Amino acid sequence: MKKSSWEDTLPTSVSLLEPAYVSDYCGISCGNDDNGFIWHFMNSALAFICSYTGLSKEQVDEHSDLVPVFLTLVNEMQTNRDYTVEQAAENPMVKQILNMHSGNLL
Repeated sequence: MKKSSWEDTLPTSVSLLEPAYVSDYCGISCGNDDNGFIWHFMNSALAFICSYTGLSKEQVDEHSDLVPVFLTLVNEMQTNRDYTVEQAAENPMVKQILNMHSGNLL
């Protein structure tokens, strides 16, 4: 199946995501810190995915459907930085994709 031109520009794995792309996706203005703080959210999101699913970083890269999960988690970490939240519901898309790849379910 031939890819559309827009498909050629989309990152297909988490490791291909650059801080500038993630910042732009999340609407984060990094200012002059050279995307420094975005790395914290990116590392935390990847660690969360690995912990939740039981996949290694290399295995996470084998699943392109984890890219939007990663981006959503980074965005969530950046926008919801309060200890308490008004709405405690999980994003159903993120939950479903993580569950599809989880080896840690009991």
